Amino acid sequence: MEQRVELRMPIQCRMECSAGTQTFMAEGFDMSESGVSFVTSRELPQDTEVVLHYRLQHDGPMVTARVLIRQQSGGRYGAKFLDRKAALESGD
Repeated sequence: MEQRVELRMPIQCRMECSAGTQTFMAEGFDMSESGVSFVTSRELPQDTEVVLHYRLQHDGPMVTARVLIRQQSGGRYGAKFLDRKAALESGD
């Protein structure tokens, strides 16, 4: 049985994704410090690197994250963060 050390928080956000030359949409449903889970109809083999673009809040910064697919089950994916950056937006 898998034991998670990190707290996973539920999220609800649309993600614009790219893997190689493919682009597609996904829905994020939970996140921890080290990874994110999302659902998509796109087939993604384990160890595929994917770039995600998402906002955790409607008016929040755009986040770009590189992830590595670690688990897959029926269109639901668990991915490990490789790199994550929030866009710096100039406020008025």
